[in-house]
Amino acid sequence: MEKNSLITPKVVKQMSLKKITIPLLFGLLVNFTYGQKGVIEGRVYNSKNNTPVEFASIAIFGTSIGSISDLDGNFLFTGLEPGFVELRVSSVGFENYVSEAIQITNSGKTFIEIPLLSYGFHFAGQQGCGFRSVRRRAGNIDCRRKILWHGGALQKQGPL
Repeated sequence: MEKNSLITPKVVKQMSLKKITIPLLFGLLVNFTYGQKGVIEGRVYNSKNNTPVEFASIAIFGTSIGSISDLDGNFLFTGLEPGFVELRVSSVGFENYVSEAIQITNSGKTFIEIPLLSYGFHFAGQQGCGFRSVRRRAGNIDCRRKILWHGGALQKQGPL
């Protein structure tokens, strides 16, 4: 039977303390540095029917920090300095939204739900009106032609 003089109960105890202490200190250091910044998490939704607003633009006023909502209307800002911020939200077909002052702390996430009010029209309808600029060859005069559509049929009005 060989005698291994290097492995003693004292050495085993010291090795296991090192294995526990080093990851524990590293974890505390990472948690401490991460905990110094604030987080805003939120959801943008249509106030009329509670559906998510996709691809809404969310910006922190007075900074160059911004985000876009995902397909579920969710957004996330990380690494924010503690203090008060104001969010500005815009999306096509909705009125702009300005939040009240939101307090950012380093102790946890701040969650906000943002209701957007949709305009009285939608793009999937069957009626509309538009203008098209046309350049005439004779005399190079700009003319405008009004184009109406109703039920899928185009009706052209104007001098051309």
